Amino acid sequence: MKLNNSIKKKIRKLLIPDNKLLVFNLHQSTPAFDPQRHGKYIWSSIEFFESQIRYLKNNFELIRLDKAIHKLRDGKLKGTQVSITFDDGDISVQEYIIPLLEKYRIPATFFINTSYLSSDSKGYWFNIYNYFKFGNEKQQRYLTDDIKEIAKKLRNIDNPVFYRENYKKIESLGKYIEKNTNFYVTANFLANLNSHLFSIGLHGHEHQRFSMMTKEWQKNDLNRNIEILSKFKSFIPIFAIPFGKPLDWNSNTLEVCKELRLEVAFANGGYNIKNNFGLLRIPVDGINISQKIADLSPFIKKYYI
Repeated sequence: MKLNNSIKKKIRKLLIPDNKLLVFNLHQSTPAFDPQRHGKYIWSSIEFFESQIRYLKNNFELIRLDKAIHKLRDGKLKGTQVSITFDDGDISVQEYIIPLLEKYRIPATFFINTSYLSSDSKGYWFNIYNYFKFGNEKQQRYLTDDIKEIAKKLRNIDNPVFYRENYKKIESLGKYIEKNTNFYVTANFLANLNSHLFSIGLHGHEHQRFSMMTKEWQKNDLNRNIEILSKFKSFIPIFAIPFGKPLDWNSNTLEVCKELRLEVAFANGGYNIKNNFGLLRIPVDGINISQKIADLSPFIKKYYI
């Protein structure tokens, strides 16, 4: 006899522990979507974002991620506690997101790629390609057939040699982007963050798929990331792996993190109930968080190696 869906949901809900940490993962939020600057799956309208943080504020205890990790470590989680994190350091964090978080007194952690803090650096292959792909006719001319083919493969290809030989071909187009076009927050902005409310974590010096890089590259990149971010008073030694899915990191990544004594955060869904090596985070850009919480499953996938 098959169980109907309502009974399944009730059973699933009963199996989910009362004491848990939910870590939500976001990226960009602005009043309007601009395909040149925003990713389809990593953006939400600022109006929708505000509705989501109001919901969280009214229903859960919100806690900064580093403090949440201490509670996990000490076994002191009580009820469902929530941490909010943002990857990449998109300029919308500076322009729209921080003002809202300050308005509602909501703590958050921002994972930053330090290579892009300078206005001279326009970012990595994903955002640079989109800038030209959705630009005007003159901008689109920079996208040769070769560049288009490379862009199709970089996100999911399981070929380190191809990745390392080609990602810079797209990033080299950054020099054709207008100098006053800024995609990311500035170092000065990070230096003046409210350190009681906000923290800054690592996202790699460059935003690359670490699984495609040598162990030496990964260690050098993270050391540079640490060197720059550790100067800010809001810095915490937590590394959110760029992209964050299982194909985007490998055993070398975790070994380097252990050597450098870094906590690790993925972006794969699931909740946290104890101090594992690696935090599970739930991507919620443009997604109704209350529904996401209602759909939590007790069967947490293991993403650690």
